[in-house]
Amino acid sequence: MNTTEFSTDYTDPIDERRTFTRLEFDYPVRWSHASGDHGVTTVRNVSRGGLCLSLGQFFRPGPVVEFEFEDILFQDEPVRFEAVVAWCHPTPKNPERFDTGFRIVYDTPQLLTAISEVVYRALEQGGTVLPADAPVSPCGCEAL
Repeated sequence: MNTTEFSTDYTDPIDERRTFTRLEFDYPVRWSHASGDHGVTTVRNVSRGGLCLSLGQFFRPGPVVEFEFEDILFQDEPVRFEAVVAWCHPTPKNPERFDTGFRIVYDTPQLLTAISEVVYRALEQGGTVLPADAPVSPCGCEAL
């Protein structure tokens, strides 16, 4: 794939700072898109507001993607939620991969508690706390 055809200026200018503390998190997650695209990839970092993944395809900001953590449970069910693509950039080390940031869509009151289970798992894993007020970076997930 030729990544030179994509502009990397897809960061939401309204949301230049983070609200939630982010944690490094190396954990598998299933994802699916309304187009039928789906897969399993590894989360790079997570917060109560969103998550960052490295994907093998470009996503323009705006679409909703569904996620499922199969073995992180809330009320005896896998944690499932939707998130909006916030930004997508070619990874600096591999232009065939795209660091992609997602903003969680809180559509039920219970979802905050469910997402907290994911954040707790990141804490249990020993995830390093990343600065909540870090500016959005043009080069990848360290900015989510």
